[in-house]
Amino acid sequence: MNRMSRIELLTALSQMLPGQFDLVVSFSGVPPQYLSASSAPQATRAGEVVRYFQSRLGGLNDLAGVVDQVRGSAGAPPAHQGGGQTIINKGSIGQQVNVKGGATFNFSGTPTASPTAAPSSAAPSTGTSPSPSLKKPVKLFYSYSHKDESYREELEEHLANLRRQGVISEWHDRKITAGSEWAGEISKYLEEADIVLLLISSSFMASDYCHDLEMGRALERHEEGTARVVPIVLRPVDWKGAPFAKLQMLPRDAKPVSQWSDRDEAWLNVTQGIRNVVG
Repeated sequence: MNRMSRIELLTALSQMLPGQFDLVVSFSGVPPQYLSASSAPQATRAGEVVRYFQSRLGGLNDLAGVVDQVRGSAGAPPAHQGGGQTIINKGSIGQQVNVKGGATFNFSGTPTASPTAAPSSAAPSTGTSPSPSLKKPVKLFYSYSHKDESYREELEEHLANLRRQGVISEWHDRKITAGSEWAGEISKYLEEADIVLLLISSSFMASDYCHDLEMGRALERHEEGTARVVPIVLRPVDWKGAPFAKLQMLPRDAKPVSQWSDRDEAWLNVTQGIRNVVG
């Protein structure tokens, strides 16, 4: 059996033609909620596919089987089967291939009519589709000043383990793609968030957009019980009496991240606090 490492899978998925990548996603059964929008970079979506298989399905063999089959259709080395499951029969570009359940696809990604088959009394196949009981990632929204972007990036790094485990997904305004209406995008993701992280600093407090619009709506949702607001103090600032002052803050004792002698220790405390919130 040809086993592929995580890095090899990421490389293979990132370098595929878009149509081939879409086939992998379709055949492997990754639910849409685990993937960024189709407009996101393919490398980003490739990482999400790999992460889904590692954290939700416990291994990469089945994904490697799908990748090999799709690549093999375009003249890549012969395919292998992962986990004892044949997902796609080897074919060529433009040829039809049979997929589990009797559906037929061609390698342009177009579904065709399923062949007529007599009912089978065989036990159902254990495919790669997720169990309905699997939890969806908790959606985090970063509300922050661009002057504090380096802090947001550090926090993202420290949340990597939660992200790789499929516990959280994150959004901030740097993910807005060219040509998108930025105000509409921010409003959309703010409304969809399960947890809103307020990155508190003098720059945040001075920003009308952060303070009045993003924080204002986040606290409304917090009061409604439709989202949870978590203030994270980045730099020393007078926040006494602020609308969020009644909420439990991070890091411990609301000590600003910038004042910890070991910044990694501060972020670890923040990460542990967020882990406790998401459960």
